[in-house]
Amino acid sequence: MSIDTSALDFLTGGGGKSAKFETVGDRIVGTVTSATTRQQTDLDGTPRVWSDGNPKMQLVVALQTDLREEPDDDGVRNIYVKGAKKDPQSGTGALIAALAACGPGTQLEVGGRLAVAFVGLGTPPGVGMSPPKLWAMRYERPTLGAEFLDAPQPTPPAPAAQAAPPQPVAAPQPV
Repeated sequence: MSIDTSALDFLTGGGGKSAKFETVGDRIVGTVTSATTRQQTDLDGTPRVWSDGNPKMQLVVALQTDLREEPDDDGVRNIYVKGAKKDPQSGTGALIAALAACGPGTQLEVGGRLAVAFVGLGTPPGVGMSPPKLWAMRYERPTLGAEFLDAPQPTPPAPAAQAAPPQPVAAPQPV
């Protein structure tokens, strides 16, 4: 099933915590449950735009993980993919490289597995600015029929009780 960035995703989006990448080496692995495009915002919530006024967009990928931080934590973590497509260590570039490694035409799909790692810090883009985080990603396509493989298997029927083998019939005796 391909990712759909329709209005329905906009209306039903949200949920899940943001994945935390605080230290070089932090990583997360999970199953893709959705992916939507959303405008980037500053820390104060102001929408970010390019110098020409067009919105700066990002891809928000929800991953179902094994992480649980509190009793009602469902394990869903959002990662925010942005950056230059041509830079293989930006979020966008790393995701493009991970998809390309799976073969031509590979797309991000619900059910695929995505591993994301914070691998280092780049050069700050300007004086007084923070260095960008550098990323590495690996993607595995959904397994064909995986939903069936995880389903409980039907129990085979018990073998029917076998009847006793037929006994030879005595030939009729003359009277």
